[in-house]
Amino acid sequence: MYLHQVGQFLFFCHCLETDYLSLGAFVEYLDQIKASFREKRFNVRELVYDSAKTGGVDAVIKQSTDELKQVKATVLRWCKAHFGEVFSGWVHLKVIQSFVESVLRYGLPVDFVSIFVEVDGKHEKEVKSHLVRSILNLRPELRPKKTLVDEEEGENPEGETLPFVCLKFPVIGGSGTI
Repeated sequence: MYLHQVGQFLFFCHCLETDYLSLGAFVEYLDQIKASFREKRFNVRELVYDSAKTGGVDAVIKQSTDELKQVKATVLRWCKAHFGEVFSGWVHLKVIQSFVESVLRYGLPVDFVSIFVEVDGKHEKEVKSHLVRSILNLRPELRPKKTLVDEEEGENPEGETLPFVCLKFPVIGGSGTI
């Protein structure tokens, strides 16, 4: 079954072997439209909506809406109460990720210093380039070495290789990313 909107007031539906056409029209043109459909051998049936025949669907919709509001209120209350704990845990996971990547990827000693910086989105590239220059001035051995594979590919497929761990994550309510 598929439903397709043909115009502003015309809907077409195909279900199994039967095609249905729903047409919304102005009352003054209704007789002309019916006549033209009958000329082309279509069966025209008028739909009269009776809310008593729907079997209490309106009551079920109202009950579902009330339940949804209640669940939203409960979730909002829970989020307000536990946001601090969740955010603290999330930041701790990012710190652990930074530690593990620094030790395993760069071979840093376990007692290294980790710094988290919140950068405005406009100045992100500038701050990153300053950090790269500063670190490479202090430790030139961290400069990425060109290999034959890198020269053939032209560019590193993983992206830019930095002499430090750079993890971006959005801060809710903050100005940018950390």
